[in-house]
Amino acid sequence: MKTALTSASDFRLAAVILMGGKAERLGGIDKAQLLIGNKTAFDWVCERVSPYAIRTYCSVARTEAVERFSLPVIVDDRDRQGDVGVADIILRCLRYVRDELQGAARVTHLLTCPVDTPFIPEDFVLRLMQAAGNNSNAVASAGGRLHGLHALWSFSCVDELTCHVQEHGVRRLSALHESLRSVRVEFPVGDVIDPFFNINTRSDLQQAKAFASGMEKSTVL
Repeated sequence: MKTALTSASDFRLAAVILMGGKAERLGGIDKAQLLIGNKTAFDWVCERVSPYAIRTYCSVARTEAVERFSLPVIVDDRDRQGDVGVADIILRCLRYVRDELQGAARVTHLLTCPVDTPFIPEDFVLRLMQAAGNNSNAVASAGGRLHGLHALWSFSCVDELTCHVQEHGVRRLSALHESLRSVRVEFPVGDVIDPFFNINTRSDLQQAKAFASGMEKSTVL
């Protein structure tokens, strides 16, 4: 039976900020460095997830990106393997962090979050932790839409995830979460913007900047 959690101290997690996308509709620019208000997209996400993690990593697509970040980096092997899918990237991150941390730090879960979603809710991490319990996975949803990369993955699911991805070829995140019986956590959609709004186009970027500017003005007032 799943044990309910009430605080961040009940188990230990690591976090991975996913930033390996090609950003083709933005001209191939580095989304992590997009300036939104007075912070980069990377800073927005890092400030949300890092306080809960014993270690935060960046997942990048190419080895030349490693030196740009102060955090430890996981390279998703596209240089050698070609264009891998997000399910493969999640699996690689789980294995990498498990091998590096789990024995010494007793890390039980891995949190994943894309770098191009700067406005994730303040209680995003805690609510996933409370829903997941000790051995389950949890995934965010808003307005009835699943956000499969905004998820908390238990290291106990690595073997099962490997079976689904590598042996059965399951690649869709919604299907993986269903197979893993991930707990779905519903977040309210705001009047102005979806809490998991992601930046894919220049229009999205302008919308994000406008929303951030409104947030800064309301804070000053």
